[in-house]
Amino acid sequence: SFQTSLEKRFAHGLQFQAAYTWSKSLDQASSFEETLNPFHFNWSRALSLFNAAHRFVINYYWEVPIPKHDGWLGKVVNDWTISGITQFQSGFPIRLQTQDDNELISSTFFLGTTPPQLTGPLQTQNPKALQTLGGQTGHFYLNPTQFSDPPQGTFATTPRSICCGPGLNNWDITFGKRITLTEARYFQFRADIFNLINHTQWVNPDGNFSNTTFGQILSTREPRLVQLALKFYF
Repeated sequence: SFQTSLEKRFAHGLQFQAAYTWSKSLDQASSFEETLNPFHFNWSRALSLFNAAHRFVINYYWEVPIPKHDGWLGKVVNDWTISGITQFQSGFPIRLQTQDDNELISSTFFLGTTPPQLTGPLQTQNPKALQTLGGQTGHFYLNPTQFSDPPQGTFATTPRSICCGPGLNNWDITFGKRITLTEARYFQFRADIFNLINHTQWVNPDGNFSNTTFGQILSTREPRLVQLALKFYF
């Protein structure tokens, strides 16, 4: 991996830190749920399911430079802060599998799961659009008509994971306000907004070719969420 970061220490009411990571991880299985090709383990070697090639994160804290006011006006406009975390990340590899057992490796005690055969260059779809592909209607990211079971008694040449699913573009921000009553007593107000822009954050599609929902995205990450808090310090 390659990692780099930039940091601005707190001065003049502002601090921030930005970090970028480029990485690549390969393995033969990313969890205990995955099975290895019993004839040659290296045939299972592919991108790790947790691999994120690019990741950029920035966090910041800013004391808004508003001129100080006295009285009730000061209690409204003084001491505002803005802080947050912004993340951009490329998608995770999609785990491909079929349980149709054309490879003839399953038994009573062992269910072999190997990838289906990709029949051409991978073409991803726009999941925002409702489409009908392969006789099924849904929000497709993979085109199921591009895949098939391998011929009986053979293995697909497709890797067990294919790059890559939808990426992440997320903005979390907090607006803070201190309301001073006395030197030792004050209120602290916070408005936390998660997924500020309310982007639809897609998760990976169904990668099981044996399912009728293969290639479809069936869920998303959380939409915008607003959380308000008021604390009294004394």
